[in-house]
Amino acid sequence: MIKLSEYVVEFLVALNIKHVFVIQGGSVAQLIDSIAKHNNINYITCQHEQACAMAADAYSRTSNTIGVAVATSGPGATNLITGIANAYYDSIPVLYITGNVASFRQSNDMGIRQYGFQETNIVDITKPITKYSVNLKKPDDIKYELEKALFEARDGRKGPVLLDIPDDFQRVLLDEEKLKSFIPRKEDQKETKNINFSMIQTLLDNSQRPILVYGSGIISADAISTARALSKKINIPTLYSWPLKGIFNYDDELNFGSFGTNSPRSGNFIIQNSDLILSIGNRLDTHATGVLKDFAREAKIITIDIDNNELEKFQKFGKHIDMKICADAKDFIRGLDENINYKCNNKNWHDYCKKVKHNYKYTNVKEKNSSLVSPEYFLDKLSQITPKETVFIGDTGANLVYLFNGLKEKLGQKFLSAFNNTPMGFALPASIGSALANKNKRIICCSGDGGLQMNIQELATIAYYKLPITIFVFNNSGHGMIKQTQDDWFESKYNASSHENGIPKLIFADIANAYKIKSIKITNNEQIESCLSTITFNQPMLVELILDEKLRINPMLQFGRPLEDMNPLLDRKDFFKDMIIEPLKVSKN
Repeated sequence: MIKLSEYVVEFLVALNIKHVFVIQGGSVAQLIDSIAKHNNINYITCQHEQACAMAADAYSRTSNTIGVAVATSGPGATNLITGIANAYYDSIPVLYITGNVASFRQSNDMGIRQYGFQETNIVDITKPITKYSVNLKKPDDIKYELEKALFEARDGRKGPVLLDIPDDFQRVLLDEEKLKSFIPRKEDQKETKNINFSMIQTLLDNSQRPILVYGSGIISADAISTARALSKKINIPTLYSWPLKGIFNYDDELNFGSFGTNSPRSGNFIIQNSDLILSIGNRLDTHATGVLKDFAREAKIITIDIDNNELEKFQKFGKHIDMKICADAKDFIRGLDENINYKCNNKNWHDYCKKVKHNYKYTNVKEKNSSLVSPEYFLDKLSQITPKETVFIGDTGANLVYLFNGLKEKLGQKFLSAFNNTPMGFALPASIGSALANKNKRIICCSGDGGLQMNIQELATIAYYKLPITIFVFNNSGHGMIKQTQDDWFESKYNASSHENGIPKLIFADIANAYKIKSIKITNNEQIESCLSTITFNQPMLVELILDEKLRINPMLQFGRPLEDMNPLLDRKDFFKDMIIEPLKVSKN
């Protein structure tokens, strides 16, 4: 016989999960006590359930197992929601376990809002942002529900799951031999033999300016090395969305970086002037395409996605896709490797891609002479000292754009953020999950002065567990990207985004000291190299970078313009020189 809470822990241990992120509470006390008693798993006490959810998310992203967060009923459960949404929109498998009030105190079909104290129907609340969310109805169903939740989290397009366990059930003694198992449904086979590879071959043969586009589906399918080999074999210039940064070295000849509304001009010139896009595991969302009707308007598009709904969305918006293939990214790449014979030898196209990559480097040389810190210059120097065994975690806002565009990556480095939900405050707790899952790697957290405030309490977690996380705070005195929007649309009235309008001025050194974390303040470019040389990266450290509050993200796509024509607008002579296809009327004017 085994207590239900102990059975849950044994299930987690069998998955090689070493850490569970928790906040203690009345409805999960049994479960946390069972974790504490087990020799092969530890609980990590965060300071807020939102941080637990985000740490578990990053644990999944950076390990070979699944992240787990545990929270109590009521506010404990609802505090998980933003973190759950991050995992859902980024297709990250995470297991969230909530306690609930005892089964005999639940309102069920009474028609009342609440019967037991702190009762909350977290299952229905989270159904739109989970792949599977269920309240345990019988103690004997625990094995079935755990196995089903794990299957759903990892099957097909991955995502988070939630299991809500009443407090009284956690205490029940079970006969393991009588517990029923979940029998997985037969997986929908996306057979590569049904893919028209001869048509793909023809499209490639008829193309003069092909590109490969990779997305996070490459990561989900464990196909990073497979994708890299494909690029090399068929010799096609490669672009990717931000989660794939680190799939190549920065200076690899086929690496042309990212594209989209906040990416360098070079990637946008390349994708807009291509005549064939082979997109694998990239859903081509609005952040990547800008105005959809103007995206890759003279290119044929082949897109591969494991989620058929992502393929069908284009028709609803009037965008023609030449081939839509529902398949796992790794299976498709293997099928492509076996069924086509192609190599891109168009020197003019390769030279064009190299030219725009060189001409539109993200680093702004002029800002090296700034009286404050140039984020591009800082990241260029940071690039030089970070080994390939490094995990970078970005928050949201300007710091995220600086990190993903300005840092020159090395093959094997990992970059993560909550890319699609993009909450302020993700980076700090995600760094905790990353540090615990990657004890032999350097962990670098990048946040803004505004974003750090959202989960600043997790400095206590970092300090308590002595996690070797280096936190770079890009302090631009407020919410810089919001200010940029207010420059464009609200006559530079910085309501709720500046020190003058509600954003406090903070002395980060004092805050770090309060948590017994060492800190450094870098106020200008001349201090960067000497300060970086003093950081050991083996202990908690907060480094504040003082940026000009008037600094803006450039380039950035303004609403209504095509992807290739970013703000600030290039001189029309230079712009037309780098356009192969016909520019739109809005660009000509």
